[in-house]
Amino acid sequence: MTLHGYKRIKDALVQQRAKVTASPQEATKLIDDLGIRHIVVNPTTNSLKVAPAKKAMRKKTATK
Repeated sequence: MTLHGYKRIKDALVQQRAKVTASPQEATKLIDDLGIRHIVVNPTTNSLKVAPAKKAMRKKTATK
């Protein structure tokens, strides 16, 4: 690959990233075009569920 070819591909990918991050519709279209919908979305889950936050562990201090 030549340097010119590399720059063209890089520019195209940067433009694609800008479109995908700016628009949810473009992101959905890209995911569908790439055929990776089954990886991104779990078909058995109807809605996104957020796991409850775990409590931070306390450090145990030795008794004197």
